[in-house]
Amino acid sequence: MAPLARRMVPSTSMCYVYILRCADGSLYVGWTQNLDDRLSAHNEGRGSTYTFKRRPVCLMYSESFHSEAEAIRRERQLKRWSVAKKESLISGDFERLKHLSKPRGEQICYEDEAPEHSRCVSRWLRRFPKQEPACMVPGDEIRRL
Repeated sequence: MAPLARRMVPSTSMCYVYILRCADGSLYVGWTQNLDDRLSAHNEGRGSTYTFKRRPVCLMYSESFHSEAEAIRRERQLKRWSVAKKESLISGDFERLKHLSKPRGEQICYEDEAPEHSRCVSRWLRRFPKQEPACMVPGDEIRRL
């Protein structure tokens, strides 16, 4: 049996990777050749199983590519990102995005991450038990297990 031929996008058309915010606040990442039609399809319930139950959806971010392969590669990359990284990309906060892209032990906590702070310190202490975490500020207490 011959392998299935991949559908090729004409060289003149653009492909787009997009991030939607669903009605429940979750994020959906996808790619398309026609952004307007795809957004309409999602809102009409024809877009994907995930967004069908989470309508309406709003377009939060998009990038354009010259080839289908580039768009699919970027879509797969974004789907592996944490919600925090996607939110930073959407808001254009590239400093925070750079911070979130560092290995976990090298991340410095932001003051607004109070619930996350204890996990950051715990991760640091597991990796570097003899050093103080970079995110420690005067007054912080470390509970060693």
